[in-house]
Amino acid sequence: MGMEGGTRWGGRPRARARAETFRRWGHICHLCGHEGANEVDHLGELRYGGSSYDPANLRPAHGSNSPCPVCISPTTGRARCCNQERNAKPRATPLAVDLGSI
Repeated sequence: MGMEGGTRWGGRPRARARAETFRRWGHICHLCGHEGANEVDHLGELRYGGSSYDPANLRPAHGSNSPCPVCISPTTGRARCCNQERNAKPRATPLAVDLGSI
């Protein structure tokens, strides 16, 4: 779990940040571009100063609780958990999402 300013990534601030992230970006995974993302990915790593609760640092992603229904993981052969496979590797830019289509 990430720490920022002595607070844990959880509770009401986390719920508000998640809700705002999904309101802004919908449930399209920023890593693969497919629908059904129900987890939040931090673009800037917390250990390098990325913000836990700033929606500008958060994007929807498929994860272990909501794997991608389309992508297949090259390592496991099962539905891809985009966020976990990305791990701490940087993504240069999030996928462009047309907010008018959401």
